[in-house]
Amino acid sequence: MQPKMDFLSKIIKNAMKRIFFLSLLAILMCMPMQADSYHDALLDYMTGSGVVNAGQYEDLMEPMAKQFFPDDPQAAKAFAEYFKSQLFEDVVDVYEPAFRRHLSEAELKELIKMFDEPRLASLQERSMEIVSTLSKSPEYQLFMEQYAQSIQNIIADLPAADVQIADELSSEYKDAFYAYYRHSGVDDILMGAYRSLFDTMGDEMRKIGVTDPQAKVNLIGEYTSRNMPKVLMALSNKSLTLDDLKMLDSLTDRPAYRHAMEAVAEMASNPMVLGTQLLTKMADWMETNHPEYGTKLKETMKALDAFGK
Repeated sequence: MQPKMDFLSKIIKNAMKRIFFLSLLAILMCMPMQADSYHDALLDYMTGSGVVNAGQYEDLMEPMAKQFFPDDPQAAKAFAEYFKSQLFEDVVDVYEPAFRRHLSEAELKELIKMFDEPRLASLQERSMEIVSTLSKSPEYQLFMEQYAQSIQNIIADLPAADVQIADELSSEYKDAFYAYYRHSGVDDILMGAYRSLFDTMGDEMRKIGVTDPQAKVNLIGEYTSRNMPKVLMALSNKSLTLDDLKMLDSLTDRPAYRHAMEAVAEMASNPMVLGTQLLTKMADWMETNHPEYGTKLKETMKALDAFGK
């Protein structure tokens, strides 16, 4: 059984990295070339509010250049060119159908005006810093190690201790964070994104003969829902004050904000599809502008598509 468990452990860790990365792309949309007025308004909202920032996406996606083309230092320049010249349009194209289903153009313009307010703009910028540095933070590294071990314990019918992150924060700060986390829909968005990870785990457990895989998947889901907010709260404490959290929570009362979150939740419910769409657009651009890289990226997209099916 141990070799099989080791194999499952590798699948878990790789899947976690993929899903967490794609989940972050979704979160970037909700912390608060045919053109038309709605498309232009959505572009204004995502760029003008700081929701989409080329530097933050570059921090998240630049490692792909090294992964796909480790011996070619010029690859990073081609990726950087894409980020600066085409990224915004592609993100808007991918998200626009969902936003149209949930958000009117008037509501979109309301959000644009809202994010022009100086304090909210500053808060938004600090929130984006949390997301862009997440994978490099010690809190994230600790969480990933403990989370992977806890999943293996659950599968092996062993105790899985909750992570000990952010326990030192005041009860008032915790209450404010959890209020925003729930009211904003971030909880639903992240858990929706993780469902595809859990499905993958369940399929792999069945293949290697793990007893009652669905029950274990349910336990993993409960564990994730209980522990995931802790790492985000610890990082939030570094940049956001108690008053900041209360202000963010107050925004969730606005229909326009809630509808935007619903659009994000729809997209985040299948992060593999979201990531594949974004990366496919990048591969299309590369094929036209840097064909030496486009071919390999296209091959990677075919592999991701097969994985999603």
